[in-house]
Amino acid sequence: MRNSTITVPGLKHHAAIAVCFSVEDLSCVVSTADGKKRVGAAHSNGYSLVGVGGSFAVSENAVTVDGVTFGIFDCDALGSPLKFSAGDAAYVTAIYGL
Repeated sequence: MRNSTITVPGLKHHAAIAVCFSVEDLSCVVSTADGKKRVGAAHSNGYSLVGVGGSFAVSENAVTVDGVTFGIFDCDALGSPLKFSAGDAAYVTAIYGL
């Protein structure tokens, strides 16, 4: 799912939802309180860093996902600066109530 709205039955019975992304099995937790939130997750993979994030708007039992992207940053050696190496749109693959 990308840039769309999904209805989650019983959403308000949960304090938060877990959102799973299509990149590196990353996930994050989003509050079910009404409003717009910007969230993300990151994972270190040796000498690289993978990050993903997006905008989530919660209203009643609906979650609107917008602008989910990922970026990969690499470095040549430990202590070297990170350099952007790749990035694109990502997808939300699952939403679970917590």
